[in-house]
Amino acid sequence: MGQYLVYSRVKDYWAADLPVNRGRWNFDTIRYDYYLDDNVAFEAFKAGAFDLRLESSAKNWATRYIGKNFAKKYIVKDEHKNESAQDTRWLAFNIQRPVFADRRVREAITLAFDFEWMNKALFYGAYSRANSYFQNTEYAARDYPNADELVLLAPLKAEVPPEVFTSVFTPAGVGRQWLRSR
Repeated sequence: MGQYLVYSRVKDYWAADLPVNRGRWNFDTIRYDYYLDDNVAFEAFKAGAFDLRLESSAKNWATRYIGKNFAKKYIVKDEHKNESAQDTRWLAFNIQRPVFADRRVREAITLAFDFEWMNKALFYGAYSRANSYFQNTEYAARDYPNADELVLLAPLKAEVPPEVFTSVFTPAGVGRQWLRSR
């Protein structure tokens, strides 16, 4: 085990009885254990050494949360819908490099990228395709540009592909079967 940090409650905290704090700060101590290796931390969690683990690996979530403490329901595997803004996980092309400067090359790579297969085969179906840089926020792109957005885009009309103004980009997503039939 690595290092740990213990927080202790201040017994005479001046705001302890304020209504905003009712039901909060009920523990005398909270201990945070730090592990240098995530596999060691996971095995310690499975053995009951600590109470909460946030998992960020789709593979671990799908395959490693098994054992006697799970079977006896001492440890409960629970999934919550994340309604906060999503971090960016995507391919980005450096258009300063000559190979990616041609828009047709980038479009071809996008069409060849089989998100559905990759998500199923490698990530256990844990991900959904992001359709906007601001996914899961009120700022997410949901449709083709509205009237106000078209006004903002007007000065760039010569530089922006014409379909941006008239349609929503929808990746093919037809899977490997489509490639095999060609």
